[in-house]
Amino acid sequence: MDNHVTAKGRLVFPALFAPKKDKASGKESYQATLLFSKSEEMKDIMNATKSAAMDAFGRFDDTIKKPFKTEKRPEKLAKFPFLENMIIVNFKTSFPPVLMTPDKKPITERSVLYAGCFVHISYKPFVWTNPTNGKGVGLNIYSVLKIAEGDKLGMAVGSEFDTILGSTTLGEGQSDDLDAMFN
Repeated sequence: MDNHVTAKGRLVFPALFAPKKDKASGKESYQATLLFSKSEEMKDIMNATKSAAMDAFGRFDDTIKKPFKTEKRPEKLAKFPFLENMIIVNFKTSFPPVLMTPDKKPITERSVLYAGCFVHISYKPFVWTNPTNGKGVGLNIYSVLKIAEGDKLGMAVGSEFDTILGSTTLGEGQSDDLDAMFN
């Protein structure tokens, strides 16, 4: 599997300077979540995810967990209105990702790479199998390139991150068709 680069996405719930501990597994990982407004921006991510699942499992259906979803719970949309009508995509890695400014200089300050700015993420799909959670595809972060400023969302990774992004399983009856999934 080759590395891919996302379309322009809005960074939310970043844990890029220090790893975040997963409550269920106890493992630490660097994490980023991107928001996309159109399914067109998702084509490469969808194709890369589908290809990884097909290669590993021979299928890409509702039994395969995916690294993207939409938020439809009214209580979460009331608290985080920026999630409405957005496609939420999760990325993670166990190693510190390369963080760069638009002119490709290293980012060392959290204030430069914040929730609300716009980025591209270099990633590679990976597959996983777990006796409790089944099978799925995740997206490994390699680098994050900040490309534009955005309104700061004033959030940090914490329990709300876990509640919103905890499940990446698409609902029953959803297909692998972008328009069907996200419209």
